[in-house]
Amino acid sequence: MHSPFFVISCPYCRNALSCDPRMGGQVVGCPHCRGSVITPTVTPTMTAPAPAQTPGDDYVVFTVGRKPVGRGGNRGSNARGTRILAACGVLAIGVLGIATALWVSSGSKQQGGLPEKRENLVETPPSKPAVQPEVRPLSYWVGELREPEPRRSKAIEALARNRDSLPLLISAMTSGDVETANGAIAAIGKIGPAARAAIPHLTAALDNPVLRRSAVVALGDIAVREPTALTRLISLLVKYEEDPTVILPAMRKIDDRVAQFCGRLVQIDGELRVLEAQTKLAEAQFRRANAIGDAAGVQRAANDRAAIAKKRAVLFEEAETVLTRAYALAEKGGTM
Repeated sequence: MHSPFFVISCPYCRNALSCDPRMGGQVVGCPHCRGSVITPTVTPTMTAPAPAQTPGDDYVVFTVGRKPVGRGGNRGSNARGTRILAACGVLAIGVLGIATALWVSSGSKQQGGLPEKRENLVETPPSKPAVQPEVRPLSYWVGELREPEPRRSKAIEALARNRDSLPLLISAMTSGDVETANGAIAAIGKIGPAARAAIPHLTAALDNPVLRRSAVVALGDIAVREPTALTRLISLLVKYEEDPTVILPAMRKIDDRVAQFCGRLVQIDGELRVLEAQTKLAEAQFRRANAIGDAAGVQRAANDRAAIAKKRAVLFEEAETVLTRAYALAEKGGTM
């Protein structure tokens, strides 16, 4: 039989522990708090009968380093360890959050503001140096007028920017090469009013069918009122030598009053063309009615022809008046 047990109190959790007298002076583990307890040495005089042990009572039969046996030994220690680990995790997360906030705040201050203002710190790329215009002699650009696009347009722009090119351009108009002459006329027009000295040469170019349209446009671009040029433009319009949609815009730039009279001439011409078609229709109706012996039809066709002839006479009279005023205004420069 085993020696009788004796009872001691755990110095940490104050729970009662039953000990075997043979373990006196040894270090044992408390099954409640896992604390290390040194059992006292029991002498025969200290031995006292211990209460009877039941299978359900707490007892200690191990030393340090051995697994405890008894009720509640593992369950209490595991719960306490879980709580400690959870507390450490919460503390670590809190410390990490505070450190992150401090780092972001210090980074924003070093960059001169909040993150949304970082676009102010983006360096703009250095601007490209301005392209200097190509410097070439005027004779080179005149030679480029006969070349295909875009070289021809580039030459016209280069010559138009230099007013000293005007004498050379006037000479190029009579070079005999159609492309060069038309290019020179276009460059003269782009010079504008400063090319007034070229107006007589442009007026003379109106007689050349291959240069006429370019000369009309150039006179409108120069937009200087010159009687000889205006009267020549009116003549081109009346004789149908050039498209009215080209002449009238040029006239408006030179003298809007003359352009209004010429515009009315174009309208009268359109109305006369309509009456001419109506006259042909009335004559056909007259011949058909006469052929079938329709006296009433013959009379109606005769009346239609008379009415049309009267309208044409009125329009011809108006056209003559408008044309006279247009010429007078172009030659004298007065207000009619």
